[in-house]
Amino acid sequence: MRRVSGIDLNGWQDVAARDWDPEEPDERLPEPLILDGGVRSVAVSQLSGECIGGPQASLAPHGRGKGWGLIGAENRRVSIAEICDAIATGAPDVDIGAYAAAVDALTRDAEDVIIAVPDHPSFDEAAQGRVLALFRRVRRAHRLLWRPVALFLDALERQIIPADADGAKFRFLIHCDDGIEVQTLRLRKDKEHHGHVAPERDGYGSKILSQFGLRQFDDRVHAAVLKANPLLADGRCEQSTLAIELLFGRKRPGDTQILRHDNGNWFDVIAPDISPQTLLKLEHIDHVPAFEDGEPVSGTFFVTPLADRFAHPLVKTLEQYFGRLETLDWSGTARGALFAGRLIERGLPHYFDHLTPIGLAVLRGDEPGFEDLVGSEATLPANREYVSPPYHDLRWLRGKTEIDFYVLKGDTEVRHWQVELESAPPRDLAVELRLRQTPGQSWAKLSLTSPDWEPLQRNPIFLDWAKLTPDARTPAEVLEELRTPPPTIPERVVERPHDEFWRGSNRFEGISTVVRQMTRSGRLDPDRLAKLLSRSLRDPVTGTRFWPVGTDGTLPDTLSPEEKADFTSILDALDVQIQRASLQNPPADNHRLRCLTWTFTLCPEATKQAIVEALEADTARKRHPLLMPNRARTVLTQGAGRSITGVENLKRVLTVLASRAANTDTLNALAMILSRREEAPKALTGSLVDKLVKMLSQELVQLTSQRSFSMRFRNALLALAGLFRYREVERYALLAGRDPLAQTIRTNLDEVSRLLDSHRRAVRQYPEKKRTIASIREFLDGQGDPNILLLIEDMTGDDVNDD
Repeated sequence: MRRVSGIDLNGWQDVAARDWDPEEPDERLPEPLILDGGVRSVAVSQLSGECIGGPQASLAPHGRGKGWGLIGAENRRVSIAEICDAIATGAPDVDIGAYAAAVDALTRDAEDVIIAVPDHPSFDEAAQGRVLALFRRVRRAHRLLWRPVALFLDALERQIIPADADGAKFRFLIHCDDGIEVQTLRLRKDKEHHGHVAPERDGYGSKILSQFGLRQFDDRVHAAVLKANPLLADGRCEQSTLAIELLFGRKRPGDTQILRHDNGNWFDVIAPDISPQTLLKLEHIDHVPAFEDGEPVSGTFFVTPLADRFAHPLVKTLEQYFGRLETLDWSGTARGALFAGRLIERGLPHYFDHLTPIGLAVLRGDEPGFEDLVGSEATLPANREYVSPPYHDLRWLRGKTEIDFYVLKGDTEVRHWQVELESAPPRDLAVELRLRQTPGQSWAKLSLTSPDWEPLQRNPIFLDWAKLTPDARTPAEVLEELRTPPPTIPERVVERPHDEFWRGSNRFEGISTVVRQMTRSGRLDPDRLAKLLSRSLRDPVTGTRFWPVGTDGTLPDTLSPEEKADFTSILDALDVQIQRASLQNPPADNHRLRCLTWTFTLCPEATKQAIVEALEADTARKRHPLLMPNRARTVLTQGAGRSITGVENLKRVLTVLASRAANTDTLNALAMILSRREEAPKALTGSLVDKLVKMLSQELVQLTSQRSFSMRFRNALLALAGLFRYREVERYALLAGRDPLAQTIRTNLDEVSRLLDSHRRAVRQYPEKKRTIASIREFLDGQGDPNILLLIEDMTGDDVNDD
C-alpha cells in the first residue's frame, strides 16, 4: 500500500487527509485522519533561507513584528492565500516557493500527494504548471485535482451521492476568497471496470457573488475587531488573527488573543460580537444568473469554513437561487483528494473529463482551417494520458531552418509556435505532430518528429506553451491571414572585409603598416587613416564589394591579435579626443569622425551617441561641437548611416532624416541603414514609413525626370526597397490591398517607368533600370526577389564616397 495524502491548501483553512499512520504505514486506518493546517496559514523563512509551512509556521515568531526582534521582520512571513492568488495570476514579483513548503508540512512521509485546486478559468494550464513545477525535482508524485471533483468523490464514498444514480447531475458551491465557485458534475458508469462509477466534468466552473467572498467577510470582521480594540489601529504590533478565528468559529465573542507590541510588551485584544446580518449584508446581494440549463440537478451541495451562526443565513440566501442545499464538511475536499489517490493506485478512473480542444491551422486545398487534434467530443479517464494518433499531413521544406504553426486552444486562444532547427533538412521532409494530454495536469504536450530524417527522430521538438504568448487576433483573423501568403521580405546587404587592404598590394597601401607606424610613433593621422578605410573594391567576376572593415564591423580573420589590438587602440584614442570636444574647444576638422565612421559598426559607442546628439541638435537648430567644422553636416549624416546601431538610436536618426528634404547625404544614410542594419526594421514605425515612402518615391520621380541616375538615384532605390524589410515587424506592410501606402509607391513607380520609357534612348542601362523598377513593383504584390537590395547595390554606377 502506498502512502497517499490528499490536501486542500487554500490559505484560509488548510486541511489534509491520510488513511495511514507513520508508525504503521502499511496498515490502512478505518477512517481517514484529518490534519488541521490552521486558519490564515503562512510560511516563514528561517535564517538559513529554508522555508517552513504548516501549523508550526503560524506559531513561529518569524515575521510577527518588531516586538520579536530581528527574526520578527515582516518579510520573513508570507500569506499562503496571497501565494495562491499569485499562482493563479502569474504575478512575477511574488515568490511562490513557500507553497511547496506548506504542502510538505501537511503531507510529510507521503509517497503520493493529491492537491485540490480551484475549478474556474483563472486556474488555467499556466497556473497548473506553476504548481507542478514546484515539485518537479521531488521524488514523490504530485497530482492536481479539481475541488468539486474531490467533494463529489467524498460524497460518493460516504454515500451522500448514491452510486446507482448513473447520469444524474450534482451541483457544488464552494466558498472561496472572492465569491462562490460553482461547478456541475455528472455521475457516470465506467464501461471498462464493472461496477465502478466516477464523476464526469465538462469544462471549467464559474464564480459568483463576489461580495460573499471570504476576503470580504474577513475585512468586515477585522474592521469590527479594530473598532473594539483601538490599540490595534496604529499597526505597531504583530498582526491579529482574531477576525478570521471569530469568522470560522475558533473564537467566540468575548474571547481574547494575546499579542506583542513593537516595544516588546504584551497586551490583550477582545473578540467583538458581530451579527450575521452585519457580516453578510444580504440587502446588497448581486444578481445571480439562472443555473438550470434544461436538465435538472439531483442535488446541490455547499461547503464553507464559516462558523454555523454565519453559515446558516448564508445557506438560506443561496437556497433562494439554487433550491435546497446540503452542507458538506470543509474537510471533504482533502478526504476526496485522498480517495482519488486510492482509486489511481488501483488503476481506476477517479473522474472523467472532456479534453481541452487543441486545433492546428492547416491548409485543405487552398482553404485554411483549424484541424482538431483531439476530437471535440473526446472524454478521458483522468488517471490516463491521452496520446493522439500522429498527424501526418505536414511537410518541412528543404533548405528551411524554421517552420511556423498556429495552435488553437479551446475556442478562442491562438498561439504562434515557431520551430527552429540548427541545420536545414537536405530535402523536403514529412513531419509528424503528436499530442499528449492528461486532464487537469497543466498544458497539453505537442511534439514534432520525422520518419524521414534521423536528427529529428533522435531529438524531437517539444512545444513549450509557457513561452508562447497568446495571439491577440481571433482564430478567424489568423485564418484570414493564412489565406494570403506572407509577402516577400528583402534580405539585407552584408559586405565583408578584405585582407588586401591590410596587407597591401600594388594597388593599395597596407593599413596594417600604417597602423603599426602610428602606434610606435604615437602620432595619429586620422585623415590618412580615413582615406585608407573608405576605399572599396569589387570582385571582377561576381561584382561583390569589399571594404577594409565589413559593414557589420568585422575585421579580416587573417589579422593577428596584435594587429587587431593596435587598430582598436587607435580607434579608442580618437574616440577620447572626440569626447573632449566642446563648444569652447570644438574639433578643427572632421578627420577623426570620418576615420571612426568608416569602421562602420565598429565605431565606439560614445562616438555613435555623440553623432546622434549632434544630428538632433542640428534639427533643433542648436549648437553642438561636432557641427562646427566645415562640411560637418555631410560627415555626420553619412557617418550615421554607416555606424549607428541599436533600435533606439536608429529610430532617432531615422526621425531626423525623415524630417529633412531629400538630398545626397540624407539618401546615402537612409540607403545604408535600411539596406544593411539588421535591427533597422524594428527602428521603423508606421509614421516613419509613411514619411519615407512619400519622400523616396517622389525623389525617384524627380531624379528620373532630370535624367539623373548617379549614386543618388541608386541610394533612393536602395532606401525604398529597404522599407519592405519593415515586414519583419508588420508582416503585411506596403502590400497592395492591405496598406494604402502601397498605392502611393505604385503610382510614383508607374511615373518613373513612364519617364524612363520617354527618355529611353538617353538613359544609360535602360533595361537594367526598368527591371529594377519592375522588381520593386512586385514587392507591392507580395512577390519579388529577396535579393533585390543586393541587385540594386550592384547596379552599374559611381562608387565615389562623398564624405
